[in-house]
Amino acid sequence: MATTVKYYSKSKSVTYTLREHIDSSYYIEHEYACHNLDKVDTFKDLGVQFDNKLTFEGHIHEKINKLTAC
Repeated sequence: MATTVKYYSKSKSVTYTLREHIDSSYYIEHEYACHNLDKVDTFKDLGVQFDNKLTFEGHIHEKINKLTAC
């Protein structure tokens, strides 16, 4: 059972919207149990930082800061 909890603790959910807030929750059903996914506003996938409005502001700032640090 501990392995299952560790696996699902890596999973997150993000909702893309132009609205201020959408109340939603997502879960994964596995072996007759439901595992709620944590909600996040940003996440990184394959080196690209996504935010819930798809503005990429965090990604752009990160890259600019990395370039100017050299």
